[in-house]
Order: sequence, then structure tokens, then C-alpha cells
Amino acid sequence: MEFLLSQKWIGEIISSLIIVGALLLVRVFLIRLIKSGPEILSEEQRRWQVRIKNTTWIAILVGLFFVWAPQLQTLALSITAFALAVVIATKELITCVIGGLLRAGGRAFKVGDWLSVDGITGEVIDLDAFGLRLQEIDLAGKTYQFTGKTHYVFNNRLLASSFSNLTFMKNFVVHDVQVPLQHVSVDPELLMGKFQEITEKHFAPHREEANQFNAEFERVSGLDMHNAEPQLFLHCKELDHYVFTARLLAPTKLAARLGSDITREFVSLVRREDALPAPAAE
Repeated sequence: MEFLLSQKWIGEIISSLIIVGALLLVRVFLIRLIKSGPEILSEEQRRWQVRIKNTTWIAILVGLFFVWAPQLQTLALSITAFALAVVIATKELITCVIGGLLRAGGRAFKVGDWLSVDGITGEVIDLDAFGLRLQEIDLAGKTYQFTGKTHYVFNNRLLASSFSNLTFMKNFVVHDVQVPLQHVSVDPELLMGKFQEITEKHFAPHREEANQFNAEFERVSGLDMHNAEPQLFLHCKELDHYVFTARLLAPTKLAARLGSDITREFVSLVRREDALPAPAAE
């Protein structure tokens, strides 16, 4: 403590405190200014928050470097030994920073993108030098809604494992609607026709928008995608069930509801005609 408070270091310590305090106050002011608008922030506002946070930390590091550079020059050997010890002690922290630099340089994703990392799928709501924050999305349950869980993923996990950018699913998603029915008294050809009519009825209001999205995706990705029309399939599950499947390019926010409406109407039709008993659970 006496070493730090000696006359030799007083100026640097005071300058460091002033730089850090001033920059943090500016950051707080700018972030509050952004949050003073609508209660729910837009993606652009969240991106500006990330830029302000990262710029502040960079400015602090640069400022401290210039303040302490003269002293560091006189302690080069000691600093080298200290740096080596710091590297050994903070290996994980350093890999996080390296992962952040590679992430920024590669521009693999940004705030607002949908990302899947180590089984966690969510929307990127924040980025910093050490990791990213994901607002979890129910992808496994195919509702594509926020679950309310927030995950913090350190950047070193981006180096150790692969990740997927699912942003193309944010507006439209390929959604499978599956309806299992028992074989008893079922005419699969007749029911497939009814299933197609019901699917067409519910998909029709979204056809134009789906075709526009499909064309735009082909233009951006350079891939020849299948057209946006519904695809119907029929296969057997186990020994006594048919499974009627409709594959739709549907608006993500409406996909679960669209599938539910198609299933409900198809099952109701089958039961009204007494084609078979109550449908089996999936």
C-alpha cells in the first residue's frame, strides 16, 4: 500500500481514476439517453448500446496505457514476468477476449440475430468483450416464442464448439405439421385429399409473402431453394398409424398457430365422418 501511495505513483493513480470515472459517467449518460425513448428497445438501439459499451472499454484501456506508459517502460522486465503470470492465471479470460476479436472480425452475427450454441437457441440481445447474451427461443417445441430465459455465453465457447446463425428463421420458418391417425377404416387417398384442401385453405393468406421471402432468400444466399408451396407426405409410424405431414414455409410468429388450426380442422373432419375413433396422441 505504501508503494502505491508513494509520491512516484500519485499522479498516475489520480489520472487513472479521473479517466475511468469520466468515461463511465459518459457511458451511463448515453445509455440512459437511448433508454429514455420507447420502453421496448429496437434492434438498432440495442446495437448502439453495445457500441457504446465496447467503445468505453477501449477508451479506458487506451487512456490507462498512455497514463502508465512511462512507468511501464522503466519496469519492462518486471512487467514481462507479471504479464506471464497473468496469462497463466487468466487463460480462460484471454481466450474469451480472443474469441470476441475473432467474432468481431468475422462478423458471423450481430445483435438481433438468432443463434444456436451448444444446444442453446436464442436471439442475441447484447455483446461485450467477453461474451454474448441470448434470450432463449423455444425451437425444440416449434413455438418459436421467447421462453423468458436469458443465457450468457462466453466467447471461448465459440472457439471450442460450432454455432449456427438461424436469422433466416426469424421471419419465416419451414414448419412441419404432423397428424397421426390409426389405420382403422382409413382411406389414406381420400384423407390426403381432404388434408391438402385444409392445408391450402390456411396457407393461402400467406402464399404471396412466403414466395417473396423465398425469392429474397435465394437472391441473398445464391442457393436454388424449393418453391414456397406446401409439401404433403404420408408415412406409417409403428404398425397401426398413418402420419399425415404438411411442410410449410410459414411466418415464424404464426407457424405454431397455423399448424394447430390445420390439425384441429383435419381431426374434426375425420371424426365428424366417423372415419375412425379418436386420434392417437403423438
